[in-house]
Amino acid sequence: MSNVTYQPIQSGSTNYGNNTPNGGQFVTFVDNPYVSQAEFLMSQEAISLGLTSSSPIVASGQLANYILQASAWVNRYTDRWFDMQRVWETSTGFVVRPYNPQLITVRARNGPPYNTINQMYIQVLKWFIAIDLSSTTGYLQDFYDNGYCKIVPLLSNSGSGTGSPLPAAIVDRIPLGVLWMDYTSGFGTQLTKYAMGTGNGTATVFQAATGNQLWCQSNNLWSQQINVLEPLTVYENGVVVSSTNYTVDYVNGKITFNTPPANGVNISADFWTYESIPADVKYATILKAIYDFGWAAFNPMMNNNLSVPGLNISYDKETQTKRVENMLESYRLKRITLI
Repeated sequence: MSNVTYQPIQSGSTNYGNNTPNGGQFVTFVDNPYVSQAEFLMSQEAISLGLTSSSPIVASGQLANYILQASAWVNRYTDRWFDMQRVWETSTGFVVRPYNPQLITVRARNGPPYNTINQMYIQVLKWFIAIDLSSTTGYLQDFYDNGYCKIVPLLSNSGSGTGSPLPAAIVDRIPLGVLWMDYTSGFGTQLTKYAMGTGNGTATVFQAATGNQLWCQSNNLWSQQINVLEPLTVYENGVVVSSTNYTVDYVNGKITFNTPPANGVNISADFWTYESIPADVKYATILKAIYDFGWAAFNPMMNNNLSVPGLNISYDKETQTKRVENMLESYRLKRITLI
């Protein structure tokens, strides 16, 4: 097994093309790891199994895949994504009723909560009309904690000017419109000028400390992957470094320079981390990865029950999985009925 190298999975990456109202790429949620390898190896479960940074499962890259697969399982079970991402969503089946105004409810697919609605358009045929989301004149009411927003009643039938965010007459009682929403959701923390270390003239790799190693993905990682708000920025003594001078390992919080920074140069970076994901979600991910690894290592024939040789221990896979499910039960997405 130690001679096998595993290519890290890029889970859920799909190129939908540049067909959004502003000409950008249509982006949906993807799976990302909820714990770094360092956090995993610090868990009591990993320590009990004797796993270290030099273990074959780590060196081969297999551990990274186990963590990602466990994180994806958490997403499917809870029907949501916990790391901060920015996506596009569309919805249909709504009407405006300009002569009997009602709030138009728009539910975010992910959450609750969501962080912010970045853009919103209504499409009729090939035309897109932007809805005013500005803080002073916006037509949006946000209910962040419940994962939905409402567009306020329309004040006119005009599609321009200050009276209405969209032409009410064309979606009067008939669901002709398609609503496009660009929004950000998930747990994330922004760090600015985070100290990555000091150059010594030979080192090229600089890594964030454990607890800040899960970085939100950037647009320049792969074309169909998304960033949250801003791409990562790297500094040498406070001066921005060109992105062509280094590569980034987002899931381990590492920056690798093409040439070693000079001795005494302070390396820092701006980035978003999703290490603020709830602790029980992260622990559930560790347990699921441990169960999957243990089941594959000690029970490759996938028997329903597993007994460890030499020990009076019996494991039941259903019971072990149920433990993880119980930890995540309160996070399962329960959609409320909205009017």
